[in-house]
Amino acid sequence: MRKKASLLGILFAFAAICLVAGTFYAIDRAGFQNIYLQDLESVDFGWKYEIRTAQGETKKVIPQYIDEYSYTLSNESYDAVKESRIVTEYLQSAEIEMEYMQCGIEVFLNDTLLYSDFQATERDSAGYLLVRDADIPEEFRSVTINMPDEYQGSELTLITYFPENAEWRNPVTPNLLNENTLYAAATADTVKPMLWLVFLGGMTLVLAVFCMISMLHCHFSPKLIILFFVYAVSFSAYACQSVMGFYSGLQEQINRMLPMDVGTIEMLMLIICAITILVFEVWESRKRQRKFLLVQVLLFGLTGLFITTVQQSTELTRGITSYFPSIVNSISFGHFVPLVKLVSSVIIYTITLLTVVQFVQWRLSEWQKKTRLLEHSRFARENYELVMQVDEDSRRRNHEVKHHMQTLYSLLMMQEADEAKSYIEKVIKEADQYMEMTYSENIVLSSIVGIRLNQAKKSGIDVQCHIHVPYELEADNVDLSVLLSNMLENAMEACMRMENREGAYIRLEIRKKQRFLFIECENSVDRKEITEDGQITIKDDRKSHGFGLDAMKAVAEKYASIIQMEREPDRITVRTNLCLPE
Repeated sequence: MRKKASLLGILFAFAAICLVAGTFYAIDRAGFQNIYLQDLESVDFGWKYEIRTAQGETKKVIPQYIDEYSYTLSNESYDAVKESRIVTEYLQSAEIEMEYMQCGIEVFLNDTLLYSDFQATERDSAGYLLVRDADIPEEFRSVTINMPDEYQGSELTLITYFPENAEWRNPVTPNLLNENTLYAAATADTVKPMLWLVFLGGMTLVLAVFCMISMLHCHFSPKLIILFFVYAVSFSAYACQSVMGFYSGLQEQINRMLPMDVGTIEMLMLIICAITILVFEVWESRKRQRKFLLVQVLLFGLTGLFITTVQQSTELTRGITSYFPSIVNSISFGHFVPLVKLVSSVIIYTITLLTVVQFVQWRLSEWQKKTRLLEHSRFARENYELVMQVDEDSRRRNHEVKHHMQTLYSLLMMQEADEAKSYIEKVIKEADQYMEMTYSENIVLSSIVGIRLNQAKKSGIDVQCHIHVPYELEADNVDLSVLLSNMLENAMEACMRMENREGAYIRLEIRKKQRFLFIECENSVDRKEITEDGQITIKDDRKSHGFGLDAMKAVAEKYASIIQMEREPDRITVRTNLCLPE
């Protein structure tokens, strides 16, 4: 049963990882693969570049990349750049969008002018406009141009014009988009940061609740405090560095208050906390002699690596696959900060998962202890009531004996021998019935067993009981009550559920030999209720039942024993052998 539960837990964890991975993969695929048409060092969209120099000459040029995004076209001075490419992409109801400032543009599709910032029409021999600096707009502009229905395979040409004093002379790059890709771009720009904010904020709240519960139960855990601090700071730093933090002014205010950049403070905090919590985890594991399953550690470690990789690679153009090459490249240049941040993040996430599992296990253990205490309390109360009932019956019968003797004396004095004989036979019959209801000289054991077996007899269940124990037992009465009451209740319920109750029976055997108390209960059961594995309960209200077997196992473990169950097609046998204290 536990193996199945563990396997189910691993499957749930794997499903969660796949869900998160699939979400981020879908967002990455919905990004700018066929939208943002700028050539990058790693991606060539096929643009051909031509410049017009200050002397009016035209030259074809090839970009010289400085890094992934920025490049230079020529060391010469030029006032216009023409870029052209064949549009191989296709989007229904597509538009061309461009954002630029301190320059002017013209847009052509197969030599057909689609848009122009200029009123002038005079051109030189190469087809460039003859414009003055005063004609070139200085303000920021965002231009959207509708594309014709049949544009795939056509040549798209953009000419960018710069004023004489322009410092930035790269051409304007268009975006090919429609309503769907606008939604994809918005998703890529906003969903990822929001997902991380929700993740970090959620972990902060969860750990805060864990800390509160631990402190309420006097189970102080420095590890939970450290993790709460890590996620709280990470959440604040990520919110501050996000687009929302920038436009709300929060980033600027925080930077004024702090002696260094928020990102630097977050990284230092992450490294210090990772080292601290790793040392604390190793020390705590050795102190408590706690052993972690290798599969568990590997699973959580890989999950932590995945989370870290996705989180750190969200800003990279090529997504997750480019993260590790970027770290290797950083190391080759002697820059080890990304590697240290990766290791620290993996440690934090791995220990977070381990801590969550440990906390859940602790709460389950506390819940089981509480349940056992409640079971003990209930059976102790029942045991007390049974003992008081037996005591009351004993006093009542002692009182009745006096009346019986007085009646017999009166009959004999009146020479009513036949009446006296009949009265004696009646008293003996009642005594025999009472003896049938008494199963042991041990008052407590007889009380616990008697009330349930007598109920079984009244329900038409055949009862066979053999108890051979001394007047006093070394076992705790409450433990015996928990064990036997659950054992007999389960047996009775199984018999009551039988469709044909004629063959229903319960056989109980209890005997003591030296320090051992052997208990065996056998009962009939419907064939359809027998399962391959240990089913705890088949009651409709599963949440309110199923504790009986756990309570029985707890009592057996207390006396260095186990609960052994044998299931056959028509009966169930439960046995244990308690080692009594000396």
